[in-house]
Order: sequence, then C-alpha cells, then structure tokens
Amino acid sequence: MRGLASWLWVLAMLGSGPAFGASGEGVLPALTLLTCPLGTTVSEYSPSLKNEPQDVTVRGAGELRGCIGLLGAQVSSASNRTETFRPGYSCLDLLAIVPVLARLTWNTGEISEIAQTQVTVRTEGLSLVFVQMGTVRSGKFEGATVVRTFSYLSTDLEACSSAEGLARLEGTQTLVLTGLL
Repeated sequence: MRGLASWLWVLAMLGSGPAFGASGEGVLPALTLLTCPLGTTVSEYSPSLKNEPQDVTVRGAGELRGCIGLLGAQVSSASNRTETFRPGYSCLDLLAIVPVLARLTWNTGEISEIAQTQVTVRTEGLSLVFVQMGTVRSGKFEGATVVRTFSYLSTDLEACSSAEGLARLEGTQTLVLTGLL
C-alpha cells in the first residue's frame, strides 16, 4: 500500500505544477482524499424553534453514500447521529457562525472526529445552505481538511414566527476530504 501511495504522490506532483512557494519553502499540493456526493440529513428540534430564545434539544441524523476515495473503494459510506441540548436557542441561531463537532462512523467501522466552523447562507426563496469547514481531529483521515455542505430546499423560516414553530429541517449533504498522502 505504501508503494501505491508514493506512486500517487509522484503523479500528483507531476500534475500540480511547482512544488515550492515564492519564498522557496516547500509547498505540497492537497489532494482530494474522499468525496461523498450523495447524502441526506435531518435535524429535529424539541420544542420547535421560534424567534424567541428557549432551551431546545436538537436531534440530528445523517447518511453519506457513493463515497469515492483516492486509494480505493474501502470507504463507501458514513453515518452520524447527534443529540445536543442548546440553552437559549432560537431560529436566529441557524443563521449564526458557530463551531460544530461531528463524529462520522464509516462503513468500515472506523470513526472520524471532526471540528468545523459552520457558516449559513440563506439564498432566494426557501433555500438554506450550511457550509461546515474544518479538520479531522482524530480517527480515520486524521489531519485532513473537511468541507460538508448541507442544503435545505424548502425551509420556511417564517414558521419561526408561528405558534407551531420550526420543528424540523430535512435536506441533502455532501462531504469532501482533502489532504496529503
């Protein structure tokens, strides 16, 4: 396996242009280690989110499929489950820049602990997109850079003003891991 990794590194270097920065220090190219283009995500809020802050339990579940790795097909999917208590949480917090910790369990049984920063983009109409950027702190792919994108295409944030509130977000997600071999 080490021979394959060395060979892939040489190919990447040949196709990546100069391997040194302007100051002469060594700069290695980051490679896409894994891409998971097909995923689902659900977040449920209890009690439902409203515009006024309240104590809320957030339960989340996600699945990633169709993963394509640089070094073969061992990793093909991942899942995660979370439950977090959020004191003083409201719909406005969905639009904030926040730190996020995640634990992905790969189909191989291996685990990745991820630390990320989430930025939310509210687009035209009912679309809401969360982008999480960070690194794998431990486990499988430790040290890799991670970008996860969550898209919610029918998010009615106006529900936050209603008596029922916003009880659930459901959408799609993707994941890309980059790093050095």
